Amino acid sequence: MKPKKRVFIFPCGSEIGLELNRALAYSTHFEAVGGNSVEDHGAFAFEHYVGGLPFVDDPELLRRLHETFARERIDLVIPAHDSAVLRFAEWAAAGDLGDVRLVGSPLETCRVARSKIETYRRLQDAVPVPELHDPRSKDLPFPLFLKPEVGQGSRGVYLAPDSESLAFHAFRHPDILACEYLPGPEFTIDCFTDRHGMLRYTGARLRERVSNGISVGSTSVEDPQFEFLAHAINSALTFRGQWFFQMKKRASGELVLLEIAPRAAGTSGFARAMGVNLPVLSLHDALDRDIDIHINRYKIVTDRALATRAKIDFKFSHVFTDLDDTLIWEGGVNHRLIAVLYRFRSEGKQLHLVTRHLARHAELTEDAIESHAISRRLFDRILETPEGVRKSHLIDRRDAIFIDDSFSERADVAAVRNIPVFDINELIELFGDLR
Repeated sequence: MKPKKRVFIFPCGSEIGLELNRALAYSTHFEAVGGNSVEDHGAFAFEHYVGGLPFVDDPELLRRLHETFARERIDLVIPAHDSAVLRFAEWAAAGDLGDVRLVGSPLETCRVARSKIETYRRLQDAVPVPELHDPRSKDLPFPLFLKPEVGQGSRGVYLAPDSESLAFHAFRHPDILACEYLPGPEFTIDCFTDRHGMLRYTGARLRERVSNGISVGSTSVEDPQFEFLAHAINSALTFRGQWFFQMKKRASGELVLLEIAPRAAGTSGFARAMGVNLPVLSLHDALDRDIDIHINRYKIVTDRALATRAKIDFKFSHVFTDLDDTLIWEGGVNHRLIAVLYRFRSEGKQLHLVTRHLARHAELTEDAIESHAISRRLFDRILETPEGVRKSHLIDRRDAIFIDDSFSERADVAAVRNIPVFDINELIELFGDLR
């Protein structure tokens, strides 16, 4: 098998970067390497991680990136923030990225997309764009929607109900745009354009619930208008790979453009739920490979919430786990726990099943696990615990952790063996969200 291409994602802790990491998690062709200027969730989510890099507007960043590219053997790079998209496009156009390929659209498109005024100017003959008003005018159609000329997500946006509110925000933000207020629903349309300029995929979703500018509740929408609008935008600008645009409806029901972005959307994992992995397609296209797309046609509703990751400074080589009400849960296999155990085994840790199953159920433990399709070979040892004997007496390793649903058993092991102990929920919270 050929070695995987190494893909650098920067900044990796943005919602965009985290989505790209999820998209590449099980790829047989590509391996993600995250890079960051700040310590955030990217340090937890990426198995291969480079921190402490300069910010995107720091002249030192390019030199540090070249050091990182050489050390990490990087083949391709995907910028995961609008400012990074433009900066990397500038470097690529000037030949400053060397042999590392940039995944994304050409510089001119990135420049247009970074400016709301330029976006509306370039696309006004292709799709409906919002009406812009001079904040100094006296006769204005309030309410007005205010947003920065250069911005992303929902940062710096306001609804001005009257002239006093407009004057306040215009004074604080001189570059703010006064746009017509669009009261209707908002949509994101994920797109993919191949290296020949052909629009190969469009997928529209209704943004039902939004947090910090990221759609966290979405529903798929089938409407030929969106594909028509996507083709119009694709004809007006040159895209390559994954991109998206957003539309909102006027009170009349007419769709109006909000913005375009030549990058992955933070919720573009929605397309993966339809069988279309846009980041992987973009990587293959960047390598000048032809791609095929198959779409699963069904209605989708997705919802997202905060996820927790944690790291501990305790290194262990052995895992002792209970069976009943732990690995076997409510008559079936605890599939999340067993996934963690398989992860531990793949990391070279030894697994020890410590249980009172035989004593309490008069059934061989081997028979119990086999009846649940759990292989005996998963465990290095099965330690049968007689009634009246604490499990701490069978734990004979110091570099170990212990998993059990019983608080009294955990408390005893912690006191006697002085090793970390976990309830099922605690263990899965700490180790269960696999990279």
